[in-house]
Amino acid sequence: PPRRWGIRSCWRARTARAARRKRQLSLWRHDSGSGNIAQPTVENNAFLVELEVKPNNVIIAYVDADEGLSMDQIKMINRKIESELDRDVEDFNLTVSSPDLNRPLKIWRQYKKNVGRFLKVKFEDRQVEGKLEKVEQDFLVLSVPQKKKSAPHVETEIQFADIVEAKVAIRFK
Repeated sequence: PPRRWGIRSCWRARTARAARRKRQLSLWRHDSGSGNIAQPTVENNAFLVELEVKPNNVIIAYVDADEGLSMDQIKMINRKIESELDRDVEDFNLTVSSPDLNRPLKIWRQYKKNVGRFLKVKFEDRQVEGKLEKVEQDFLVLSVPQKKKSAPHVETEIQFADIVEAKVAIRFK
């Protein structure tokens, strides 16, 4: 009888394709030649924040810049990354985007970019919200408001190793 492809078989095939794509991107990302994924971002005064490869060959590159990104910069980065990948080997869907406010901060340059903004920082046992005052190599300094409005803000030094998640806090005045 003919072999029937069940849901499990299709899922395995998609997962195998995603694993191959991930290996290809991993090699491509760490190559020192022209196929470096960070190169198109650097050429456009931006930096790579995160790269997601999903099982159905959807590749999402989150990029950011110290002064913010324009749509033209995102288009150029998308075109350059896409020109480095080979659609003849395997089809894919590439999306280049800036991380939105709901995504946590991942790398040091994102923290540096957000100095002066309010952050929500989660630890293992608690959460703190305050204004990001300073970012150093190993730690950041938050100015945390007290319960009483007349009380002065307390500057808290937080080690990056202690942070579980940090997001930009949305504040309405």
